[in-house]
Amino acid sequence: MRKRGQASDIKIDPLPIKKDSETQNFGLHGTVGSGKSTLIRKFLSLLRERGDLVIIYDKGFTFIDKYYDESKDILLNPLDKRCANWDMWEECQTLPDLETVSNTLIPMGSSEDPFWQGSARTIFAEAAQRMRQDKGRGYNKFLRTLLAIKLDKLREFLAGTPASALVDSKIEKTAISIRSVLTNYVKAMRYLQGIERSGQPKFTVRQWMQGVKEGGKNGWLFVTSNQNHHESLKPVISMWLGIAANSLLSMGENRQRRVWFFIDELPSLHKLPSLPYIIAEARKFGGCFALGFQSYPQLEEIYGSKFAESMFDLLNTKYFFRSPSAQVAKFVEEDIGETVKKKFSEQTSFGAEQVRDGISFGKDEQRVNIVSYTDVQMLEDLTCFVTLPGHYPVVRMSLKYQKLANTPC
Repeated sequence: MRKRGQASDIKIDPLPIKKDSETQNFGLHGTVGSGKSTLIRKFLSLLRERGDLVIIYDKGFTFIDKYYDESKDILLNPLDKRCANWDMWEECQTLPDLETVSNTLIPMGSSEDPFWQGSARTIFAEAAQRMRQDKGRGYNKFLRTLLAIKLDKLREFLAGTPASALVDSKIEKTAISIRSVLTNYVKAMRYLQGIERSGQPKFTVRQWMQGVKEGGKNGWLFVTSNQNHHESLKPVISMWLGIAANSLLSMGENRQRRVWFFIDELPSLHKLPSLPYIIAEARKFGGCFALGFQSYPQLEEIYGSKFAESMFDLLNTKYFFRSPSAQVAKFVEEDIGETVKKKFSEQTSFGAEQVRDGISFGKDEQRVNIVSYTDVQMLEDLTCFVTLPGHYPVVRMSLKYQKLANTPC
C-alpha cells in the first residue's frame, strides 16, 4: 500500500487505512469486550489532531471522559447538566422535518399493525407543527397537549389537520389506543422539559453541522446515555442521531470535507429509517460512517435482512474481532472470503514395458477460506482481522492498549 502511494495518514498502530477510503465507511464487528472501543479511541485521537468534525454515539460514557472539550464540543443528554439547549422547532423548520423526526422517535414494530405507529407519528408531527405558532411553546406544554389533556381538547387542537380524523369522537376507542402508542415513545421527551430555561443559547444539530470549518479545528457532538437510563432515553437519543445523519445531506456536496459518525452498538438504538440511504449517498458530502455491532444477526433483527445486507455491503473497511458463536463466526469466515491455493500433484503411470512407466507432476487449484471460523472464535482481546477495499490481503492486527487521561469537565 505504501509503495503504491495509497496509504492514508490515518494509521491504526502499524496499519494505515487506504488513502481516501474514509468515505467508503467502516464496520466494527465483534463480541463485547473484544476491542471495538479501543479501536474507536485510536481513531478519535487521530481525528482530534486533524480537526475533523465528529459525531459520536457514546453509550455508557466510554469516550466522553477522554475526549470531551467543554470549550468547543456539544453534548446531548437530557440527564446531563451540560446538555445543550436543543430546540425542536428551530431544528425542524417544516412539517416534513417533523415527520422525519417522528419516524425515528416512533419506530415501526416488526410484527404489529403499522397503522398504530403511523397514526401516532401523524399526530406528533401535526401537533408540533400547530404549536409552532404558539409564542409560549415548550416541551412541557407540547407533551401536556399530546398526552395529558382530554381527548376532546386534543381533537379541538388538531382540528383542520390530517390528524384530526385519528382522534374523531366516532372512533374514540381507536383514538385512545393510538394515544397509548404515542405515549409509549413520546414520554421520553419529558426529560427535555425545562431545558429551555437552562440559560444556554438555543442549539440545533443542523445549524451546528453547517458551521463546519473547512481545514479548521472543529468541535465534536457527543450523544450519550448510560446503562441505567438508556431504555428511557432511547427514543430521544435515536432521534438526535437520526437528525445528525439527515443533516449531512443538507450540508452541500463536498468530497474533500470529512464528517465522521461513530455509532458503536448500533442495534441498541431505534431503527434509523434513512440510514441505509444516507450511507449510500454520504460520500458526496464527505460523510464517513463507522458502525459497530456485536454480531450481524443483531443488525438483521433491527433493520431486516435486505436493509442489513445493503448497509453492511457499504462498509468497505471491516474490523472483525472475536465472535464466540460458531454461527456468527461462520458468517465472518464467509464474509472475509476465499483464496486460491495451488496444490502440487504427482501421478505415476505403469505400462506393459518398462520404458512406458513414468511419473507426471501437475498443479491443481483449490479454493480455501482465508480464515476459518475457529480462527475467529479464538481471537484474543484487541486482536482482529482487517479487510481493506481493493486488492489487499486480509491482515491480522493486534491493537496496543492505550491508556488516556480524563479530560477536565
